[in-house]
Amino acid sequence: MGDEWSFSAFLRDITERKQLQQQLIQSQKMEAVGRLAGGVAHDFNNLLTAIIGYAELLGEELPAGSPARNDLEEIRKRASAPRHSPGSCSHSVVNRCSSQSSSA
Repeated sequence: MGDEWSFSAFLRDITERKQLQQQLIQSQKMEAVGRLAGGVAHDFNNLLTAIIGYAELLGEELPAGSPARNDLEEIRKRASAPRHSPGSCSHSVVNRCSSQSSSA
């Protein structure tokens, strides 16, 4: 006997939904990288604070004419520079991480 088959289908275009999901995932990745970069910058700043503090303590112990004072001042200057310059060290870590996450 001739059995007849019937078939119904519904099609739905989910292209826009998939694109929105991808944007959400990218946004979440960028947020995570931003948090990580902020933590790295914070830890880096803590290390610089310790270096500057110890340099100042050592400076108080050195006699006025000590040749090591110049080296100590150089350490203090170099450790202080990244903290006050928006284009360097901890600030650039955040910027580099953010730009890498947006290209991923």
